[in-house]
Amino acid sequence: MKEQERKYAIVIKKERVEVTEEVYKNYYRLMERERYLDKLDQCMKMLPEQERMLIHTLFFQGKSERQLSSESGIPLMTLNDRKRRILQKLKKFLEK
Repeated sequence: MKEQERKYAIVIKKERVEVTEEVYKNYYRLMERERYLDKLDQCMKMLPEQERMLIHTLFFQGKSERQLSSESGIPLMTLNDRKRRILQKLKKFLEK
């Protein structure tokens, strides 16, 4: 079957809707991203509160490790080590 003859469809409210190849690929890319973010949210909930707050502050509030270190009084290298260990833990959770 030639590439031009291929038809693409997505299911919306239990109905098949024909779409272009570009729309089809983008739709499923977004669906996969949404599943990943849902799983990440569940994994974040598995972390202890202190670890969750550290990751939230660094990645979602956009603070640098240096800023957080000076605000919290935690040495910069200690903060960096904690972040690295927490990210490894999240990676293991996500792989399950």
